[in-house]
Amino acid sequence: MCKETSQIGRSRSSATSSTVRHDNSVPVTPRMCVNSSANPWMGRRLWKESMGRFAAVSTRIMLALGLLTALMIDAPAARASDGAAPSLTGYDGGFFLRGADDAFKIRLKGRLQTRFTFMSEDAGPDREADYAVSIPRARLRVDGHAFSPALQYVFQMELGGGFTYLRDYYVDAGLLPGVLHLQVGQFRRPFSRQHLTSSGSQEFVDRAITDRAFGAGRDLGLMLHNDLWGSPTFEWAVGLFNGFGDRPTFSGEVTNGTITRGGWSNVPDKFKPMAVVRVGYNYGGIRGYREADLEGGGLRFALGLSGKAAFNAASDDDSFASAEVDYALKYRGFATTGAFYFGTEQTGGRFADQAYAGLGMHAQAGYVFSRRYQISARYALVAPRWDDNVHEVLGVLGVYFFGHDVKLQIDGGALLREELGVTRTDGRVRAQLQFQF
Repeated sequence: MCKETSQIGRSRSSATSSTVRHDNSVPVTPRMCVNSSANPWMGRRLWKESMGRFAAVSTRIMLALGLLTALMIDAPAARASDGAAPSLTGYDGGFFLRGADDAFKIRLKGRLQTRFTFMSEDAGPDREADYAVSIPRARLRVDGHAFSPALQYVFQMELGGGFTYLRDYYVDAGLLPGVLHLQVGQFRRPFSRQHLTSSGSQEFVDRAITDRAFGAGRDLGLMLHNDLWGSPTFEWAVGLFNGFGDRPTFSGEVTNGTITRGGWSNVPDKFKPMAVVRVGYNYGGIRGYREADLEGGGLRFALGLSGKAAFNAASDDDSFASAEVDYALKYRGFATTGAFYFGTEQTGGRFADQAYAGLGMHAQAGYVFSRRYQISARYALVAPRWDDNVHEVLGVLGVYFFGHDVKLQIDGGALLREELGVTRTDGRVRAQLQFQF
């Protein structure tokens, strides 16, 4: 069975083969594990067959959601003719339909990111250039509440990158609203501020290289928290997850290009629990999980601390642990965020046999002019024990036409790779237009 890829905090065998992605956009190809006897053409055929079926099912799901929404929007007129109070509709971060008694609410949201990337790689005596237009993220989201405002749900599909898969699907029950919530399903692990900040609310085209290196990600599990996303004065979250991730992987046997056993799934055959914990402090009413100070105002800041550990329940000697501390500060258009990461990996036969695996950090700062234009700079470092150090130095110009909803971002800079005493410099320029509703 495949395991979720991560650079820092893995066993030595997996860490030595890992690499830092130069374009840290969302991967567009799922991982695949197959029997070694599969023929070399199996991958392409298996991909087409499996993704074709998955896309067909996903299309039916989206059509059904669209039909349901249309029927619900048409429903108020019918109820009104019977003398009942009509439901409320409108826009509030998405198009919504709400029952007159507020027992039910459904909201439709979408996000499209269209990106151009130019990459000039230092390949020794020569340089190799790559450039392309892509749609790294094309997401449809349905959220709201059912039976009570305290029982909320989120459903989100990823349609970008050339294939479709489930991104989020969870229920959040406010047992004591604002004090104790139970969240169950597939969602982000509460690890690191930048990962918890939506890809639609970033200052740069994408997150720093530290995000992928320290393997935050989404997963199947459950979490207790105190309305983490609302940035209360004191925030906390404790979660337990499968430890496998959200993207489907093929596991099984293939004969002559045909699946004879197994299939695509993001559920491991052996439960390998991952525990994640986060605590934080927020001051001044800061929106702690939204970059750039588009709101303006006085001093606001946030501090956070996260830790995660993947235990050796599957007895594969592949456990690891990571920790990070992060901050965010905003003041009258100025904003800065950053984090420091540290990871360990199992080197013996027990989970307790942990050794240093690597560290990382990132810091960025920028200023918003006239609540529309922003300039920012970022530095990030990933220093794994068993691989080359990578530095990221970027600058960005952002134009916010309608806040984060409609914005143009152009960032550029260098990725510096330390290889056997030689520093190789890769240049990168990205331009991205985001539209979300």
